Amino acid sequence: MRTQESFLRDILRLVIWYPFRWLVRLLPVSAGIWCITRLGDLHYALSRRKRRWLYDNLLRLQPSIPPIRAHEEIRRYLRVHYLNQLIILVFPSLDLVCLQKLLAWRGLEHLDAAQAQGRGVVLAHPHFGPVHLPLFALGALGYPVKQIGKPSDAGLSWIGRRVAFKLRMRYEGKIPAEIIPVGSDYRAVFKHLRAGHIVMITADGAGDLQQHGKFTPLTFCGHTVQFPLGAAKLAMRTNSVLLPLFVHPGTSTPWQCSIEKEICIPRNADSDTAAENAARQFVERYEQYVAAWPGCMHFLDTFAPGLLITDQEPGGASTSLHESVDKC
Repeated sequence: MRTQESFLRDILRLVIWYPFRWLVRLLPVSAGIWCITRLGDLHYALSRRKRRWLYDNLLRLQPSIPPIRAHEEIRRYLRVHYLNQLIILVFPSLDLVCLQKLLAWRGLEHLDAAQAQGRGVVLAHPHFGPVHLPLFALGALGYPVKQIGKPSDAGLSWIGRRVAFKLRMRYEGKIPAEIIPVGSDYRAVFKHLRAGHIVMITADGAGDLQQHGKFTPLTFCGHTVQFPLGAAKLAMRTNSVLLPLFVHPGTSTPWQCSIEKEICIPRNADSDTAAENAARQFVERYEQYVAAWPGCMHFLDTFAPGLLITDQEPGGASTSLHESVDKC
């Protein structure tokens, strides 16, 4: 979600990271998650301007969506935003029993099959739903998993840096998986994959204003959008299996993690061409989840001309799918 620094935002940070955080820690996991998602309901009720902006963006994404469903998805979007940002508060209390009630799996056999062959696995996922949840779950289940991510306090206020970001890093450190910073020395990542282990990486960009690595323009929900080639190139370089992963609302549990069949990358193919084809296959599958639950897409509030869509004016610079900064 795009945000702006302000005195009021710092006050809200202090409320969330102190009394609200303590409340969540005292409650059972399910009650803590309920409290977190209610923040989204409160935001929905108090921010008419935000609702209007999201509604307009949602129509760009799905022009034929009925108004009632559109507002349901806007409410979902705000709930997912707060859950994605603050679910780390329940991780210290999230044991395997609670985890099983919170998250179901589909397609875990694709991951197990690759592991049985001794091959590494690149799990390519979008910014969709609570993205830390499958990372935590895989680590808790004993899978050797790392995540390539980009924690950053750039652009935050003093309170944002010294309170919110500092405490966030403390809680993310409780995830039973290592997060490797974008742009760092990736030799440990290559070694991890070549040893037959698992690396998660976002396949729709990063949550900042910068492009990291190569991108390619692809058609996404009827618009031209820049998508990264990093997941495919990482799989190609380490002879790993490339599996798309999506976390989305479940039927028997609040959330479900779906691991889909392998995106096949032909050997001896041109590197960029093969990576672009793999990225296109990922986007085609991603569109199906966006069609079903558009409110789960983190970048819904930036899906607007000049922010996300890369249909350029003459001489204009293209933009990308990750032009959003979460600064809760």
